[in-house]
Amino acid sequence: MSTQGSVKRDESGRWFFVVDVTGADGKRKQLRRRGFVTKKEALASLQELQHAARTGTYVEPSKQSLAAFLVEWLETIRSTVRPSTWSSYERNMRVHVMPRIGQHPLQAVDAGTIAKLYAELLADGHRGANGHKRGPAASAAISSSGAVAVGLSPRTVSYIGTILHRAMSDAVAWGRLTRNPTDAVKRPKIPSASSTVIAWDAPTLNDFLSKSRSYSGKGNQPDRYYPLWLLLATTGLRRGEALGLRWSDLDLGNGVLSVSQTVIAIEHSQEIGTPKTAAGARSVELDAGTVAALRDHRKVQLEERLAMGAGFTDHGFVFTLPDGRAYHPERVSTEFTRRIAKWKLQRITLHGLRHTWATLALRGGVHPKVVQERLGHSTIGITLNTYSHVSVGMQREAAETVAALIFGA
Repeated sequence: MSTQGSVKRDESGRWFFVVDVTGADGKRKQLRRRGFVTKKEALASLQELQHAARTGTYVEPSKQSLAAFLVEWLETIRSTVRPSTWSSYERNMRVHVMPRIGQHPLQAVDAGTIAKLYAELLADGHRGANGHKRGPAASAAISSSGAVAVGLSPRTVSYIGTILHRAMSDAVAWGRLTRNPTDAVKRPKIPSASSTVIAWDAPTLNDFLSKSRSYSGKGNQPDRYYPLWLLLATTGLRRGEALGLRWSDLDLGNGVLSVSQTVIAIEHSQEIGTPKTAAGARSVELDAGTVAALRDHRKVQLEERLAMGAGFTDHGFVFTLPDGRAYHPERVSTEFTRRIAKWKLQRITLHGLRHTWATLALRGGVHPKVVQERLGHSTIGITLNTYSHVSVGMQREAAETVAALIFGA
């Protein structure tokens, strides 16, 4: 690409430059940049543009907005990511980014724009550009006017930054931008994984399972979720992994289950997906009590199937609605939360059952490598980092054990 240009002064005394740019397609365009206070500033800008043209990094001016680009980008990557990932990307851009800075021209979005976005999301992220509340509170502060500002968590804002970074990187690769503005902005610091782990102790978990086993809901029916709670509590499976289990994945005779698919929540529907990593597809051995509970659950499901007759949709799932359909993951989480509130137990999320299993296993002396394999973590480092808080309580025991070996006590 060749360029020719000149610097001139206008009637107001300001400096400007005019440059002819010939592209690889042979078409010639004349570009004009105004408003420079000194001739030196205008010349420097001209030379920068000429250098970009010569090195192939020149980007033609465009009026495309950030929102328009993000819509285009999202459609482009749809087939390259998991459906749940795409849905998360789309929602975060639509809810948190587009209402705030989507109207900016893509090429006008700089590091300052991104930094301001992060600050606003942390301070008042659950309100969009129109001031309407967007979701449940993560943290709150009271403004000078007395209104409550609800901010997103640092983890969520950092995740939004990750999505934006990928989008802007593609904008650079596509020739829409010369540089990625998110590179110059630090994302919010995320608390360590161990500091966000909330789990029950063994007595609390036992209390929850006992209450669920004896619980009678509508029509004096037993808690149909009890076998699910028990499986989650004794295996550390993820919610989607347990809901995706089929009877063909269970070998109750040998007390082993195989994780090969998951149920994924996408907006108000659910889809079947595969484990995120190779480590997620795994075999998990079961204790005798869990095997017995699953056998009983199988009998109940067969009775429901006979009662429903032709109305039963058989997908082979272990945990289903009375008509055979898989549970929606969010409904399961809601039912779990309702029981905790009803029984006035320490509040944890459904994922907290997974944390509880891992914490109890490590405190019980189970080797971290075994815990990693049962949880389906890709590396043992993830396991140790996530549950590093457990080692604090084990330090004294380790000290005494080693001292006994040394001194023969």
